Amino acid sequence: MALRALLHPALIAMGLHVAGVRAGRALFGHRRVEGSAEDILLAGLEACWSGEYLTASPGTYRQFWTRDTGFAAPALVRLGEPWPERLLPRGLA
Repeated sequence: MALRALLHPALIAMGLHVAGVRAGRALFGHRRVEGSAEDILLAGLEACWSGEYLTASPGTYRQFWTRDTGFAAPALVRLGEPWPERLLPRGLA
């Protein structure tokens, strides 16, 4: 029964996605951003913005995670625009 649960199409699709991201990074390396530490961090935040919600990472984990957003919320509010409005997925704000 447990093995059957691992064969769920959603899990297979996520596994293939993660494997693809890892293969791309092995072949091409990590994306590099020029500039100051602030420029690099802001580029990372923008990369995590899906257009609808903040993701857990720009590549591997494309989901909205309430826990991660809760940890980051005070700092995102202090950063100011546009981050306070981006804290919750559209429709939940």
